[in-house]
Amino acid sequence: MKTRFLILSLVLLAACQPVEMDYEYQRTLEEAIPQDDSVFTLTLQATKGAGTKALEVDGKALNGYWVDDEKVGVYVNGTYCGSLTADATGEKSVTATLSGQLSPASILGDGKTITLLFPGRDDKKWDYTGQTGAAPTPGGDLSTKYDFMTAILTINSVGNGKVNITDPARFESEQSIYRFDFKVNDELKAVKWFSLCSNQNQLVTSRSYNNGWVSNHGDLTVTLTGDGAKSPYVSLRNENTTKTDTYTFMVVGGDNALYSGTKDIPAGKLGNGKFLAPSVTLTQSTVGAYGINYSYEGDIL
Repeated sequence: MKTRFLILSLVLLAACQPVEMDYEYQRTLEEAIPQDDSVFTLTLQATKGAGTKALEVDGKALNGYWVDDEKVGVYVNGTYCGSLTADATGEKSVTATLSGQLSPASILGDGKTITLLFPGRDDKKWDYTGQTGAAPTPGGDLSTKYDFMTAILTINSVGNGKVNITDPARFESEQSIYRFDFKVNDELKAVKWFSLCSNQNQLVTSRSYNNGWVSNHGDLTVTLTGDGAKSPYVSLRNENTTKTDTYTFMVVGGDNALYSGTKDIPAGKLGNGKFLAPSVTLTQSTVGAYGINYSYEGDIL
């Protein structure tokens, strides 16, 4: 490939030290447990509040509501048991009826605790990599892949073809949504690509189940489509909530030049279920790692 790959690799190595681990995520039903012919229907009421799915920009706020046919994954001790489909109670409603078929009975026992994970992605992953910076819209990548929510419930009984749960599902957001306003000389800058790392090293790249949900931490990269855009959006789960965090960025602008910048995020702004729009001042980089002069050409692949 072109020399830009070597150049960018050197720059990123100088800026951040990634610690992401890559391994398989939630166990699928076929891999984890023996099969039987028992299939049970679960139907329940679900609620999600502001900052949850689906996402829609409304001025400076981010509103959440259910969209018909959205999927919710169902897990018992990390084992995937099926999915539920949403039937919203109205347009832009925060309440919906969730219904679907689960199995087997050996996993769906009376008194078992289940986790509902939204969105119910086809790959059954809880993963923050691969984001494109697009604004949150119903049906878009941010809302359908990266705005995770969970609800924890207890099974009252299983029988007569049904899983019975009397409590409603109340979903809680598992990350915050950021809109980064990158600026050069106080003017918004269109960007094509950027990397993000944290000096507290608690940014989550993915989560998996191992006697409880555990997180992998590391750096994130965002590749925008086309010629890039101003003010990209990113879903971030930062598990540091007690100390001021410094985010460090390497940015490829719409002009194909390379920029860098930092932004301090106070501890009070960290945590889940928030919408933040920090402004990040960028300066153009002219000397890369090891004193190599560089420029950027073309798309990041």
